[in-house]
This record gives sequence, C-alpha cells and structure tokens, in this order.
Amino acid sequence: MAALLAGCAAVETDDHELSSASPTAEIIFAPLDPDAIPATAEGGLIRFGHRLVTDTRNQARAYVGNELTCANCHLDAGRRLGAAPFVGLTMLYPEYRARNARMNTLEDRLDDCFERSMNGRPLPRGGREQRALVAYITWLSQGVSKEAARSWRGFHRIALTHRPDPLKGKALFAERCSGCHGEDGQGMVTGPPVWGPGSYNIAAGMA
Repeated sequence: MAALLAGCAAVETDDHELSSASPTAEIIFAPLDPDAIPATAEGGLIRFGHRLVTDTRNQARAYVGNELTCANCHLDAGRRLGAAPFVGLTMLYPEYRARNARMNTLEDRLDDCFERSMNGRPLPRGGREQRALVAYITWLSQGVSKEAARSWRGFHRIALTHRPDPLKGKALFAERCSGCHGEDGQGMVTGPPVWGPGSYNIAAGMA
C-alpha cells in the first residue's frame, strides 16, 4: 500500500528497488518517445506492444482476468523513472529469480505478470502479443548498458518510519486516494481498482 500511495499504481516489484546511487553524466535516463517508433513492419509490431501496455485489457482481453493495464504498474508505458521502467530491461535477461529458483527469460517474466498482476493467463509463446511486448521493450532498451539498466530498475523505496496503522491507512485512502480509485477501492474512470476481483491476485508482488 505504501507503493500505491506513492505512485497511484498497483505494482509487482519482484523485490527490485531503484538504485540510490547519484546519476552520472554517463547514465542519463532519457527514454525514447513512442512517436519515434519507425514506420516499418517492425515498427508496427512495436506500436502494438505499446498499445498492449497502455490498453492491456482491451488489446489482450483473452489473457487478462481483471481491469488493470500494464501501465498501471509501469507508468507512462514503462518510461517513468522510479515506476518499474522498461528502459534497458532486455539487457538484464535472462536472469535467475529466487521466486521460482531458475533462470528466467523476459518472456517468462511477462508470463508472471499476466498470471499474477493481471490475474489472467500466459500469452502464447511466440504469439503476436508476446512478440509485440518484447519488441516494444527491446526498442526502449536500445543503446542502454547493463549498468544503467540496473540503476533504473524497479520502484522508489518508501522508508517506513513507524508501524503501519490500518485505521490511519483507511482514513488516508479516503482523503487522498478515493477520488481516483473509488471509496470502495474498486476503481473509477480516473483510476484502476486497487483490491478485489478487478485488481491483482494474491500471488502478485503487491499482495
């Protein structure tokens, strides 16, 4: 809930936190603009990947079991620093994940997101949706080093200075969050559901 209050997004962190190292001249976060996607056949696949991120439940309804989109976690279509950016992500896969105790490809990680955060089912391996998401993330990652990708990865960590209080949290939600997410947390036009059947399931990182 702390991450929710900070970023107004349901997030699956996989325990990655944004590096606290000071930015250097060599590591500048400057994500590509979707308007710069080339007008080619590959560009068409990349643009479809961008639409999948921003309008997931309509573009991939058969694989989504809730009312969320990828961009509810990965703000600005994976282009926002501190909100699990996609920029440079392809440089970090495959990687070992303790959660399933094996090496994971980027496609494996996408499967986890669809099964848990989207409360749905994996995309078909090699299918158009999966290829489009990988193409979009790869396009955003071009020219990015592993060092930079690691320093940008994940979410800003919120320091807990006191024991969480559910009653105070309820009051804070009513004051600060309900205007976008609804008094019952089930979402509105202005914001996604943050719990319940329209949100992530119990296996997601936010649960």
